[in-house]
Amino acid sequence: MDSKNIYIAASHTARKVKWEYQTKDTEWLFVGDGIDFKIDEVQERIASFLSGEKLYFVNGRHDSCSIMKNLTANEIAHKLKEQNILICDLDFKKFIEFNHVGIMRYGEVES
Repeated sequence: MDSKNIYIAASHTARKVKWEYQTKDTEWLFVGDGIDFKIDEVQERIASFLSGEKLYFVNGRHDSCSIMKNLTANEIAHKLKEQNILICDLDFKKFIEFNHVGIMRYGEVES
């Protein structure tokens, strides 16, 4: 799938995600940014929540692609300070969203 179609499909489907609450008040979880980015914690959450060896890395109409799951947290660490990032499984069923201020949330598409 090309970048434009990954971006369109992920953006459209992400609107249907039921985000998991981390506390009773919010679904967002602090993961840090810049040199404070918790890369190991993020990689663990990605590995446990998303299945498969490849994921979609969604960061714009022209720069979205598939990526190996084990490389995802490192790529997020490099690009998060510039933009928001969305990653999902290849079936567009489970999503993790990262905001450039250093927070993330995850959830699944409601059936």
